[in-house]
Amino acid sequence: MRTGEKLTERALKALKPTDRPYKAADGGGLHLYVTPAGGKLWRLKYRYAGKEKLLSFGPWPDVSLDEARASAADARAALREGSDPARGYRRGHGGSAGETMGVLAAAWADKQAWAPSTEKRERYLLAQWTPKLGDIPARVLTPADIRPVVLAIEAEGHGENARRALAQIGRVMRHAVALGHAERDVAADLGDVLAPVQSEKYATLTKPVRLPS
Repeated sequence: MRTGEKLTERALKALKPTDRPYKAADGGGLHLYVTPAGGKLWRLKYRYAGKEKLLSFGPWPDVSLDEARASAADARAALREGSDPARGYRRGHGGSAGETMGVLAAAWADKQAWAPSTEKRERYLLAQWTPKLGDIPARVLTPADIRPVVLAIEAEGHGENARRALAQIGRVMRHAVALGHAERDVAADLGDVLAPVQSEKYATLTKPVRLPS
C-alpha cells in the first residue's frame, strides 16, 4: 500500500512478516505493528506530558480495524480532556492496556540489587533481546515471538547466553504478571527449544592404578 493510504481489512490480511518488525500506519498515530513471528498488534503512538507513549489495543484480527479506530478515537478524546488514555483504557476482557516488554524490562532491572559483575551480565543480556521484543506489549507477547530471538543467540555459538536470555525474559514476564500487564509467563512454554547443556565427560578408570609411595 502507498504511503498516506488508510488501512483496509484486505490490506491488513496481506501484510507479511519480515526479518525486522515494522509498522503499517492508519493515521493519527494508529498503526499495526507486525512482528517477525507474524503477530499483528494494534498500537497508538501519542504524546502526554511531553513524553511519547504507546497504547496497545490488542492483536488483529481479534481486534478489528473498526474497533481499533474506535479505541484510538476514545484515546484522543481523553487526551483532549487532559488525561493519559493509558490510565483508563481497558481491553474487552477487562485487562489493562499493559506496557511493552522494553518498559517492563527496564523497570524490572532498575529494582534489582545486583552486585556490579552481575549487573553487567544482566544488562548485557537485556541488550541481546530487547531490541527485538522491546516494542511488543507483554500482554500479547507469544512464544513464537521469543523463539527466533533466543535461537539466533544460540546460533551465534552462545548457547549459555541464549539460555540465560530466555530465563531473563521469563523473569520479566513474571514481573509483568505481578503488575497486571500479562496473564502468564509465555517464556515458560519454551523450556525445550534450546539445545541441552553438554556436560563434560571424564575418563573412567577400569584398572587400579598404583600410586607412588
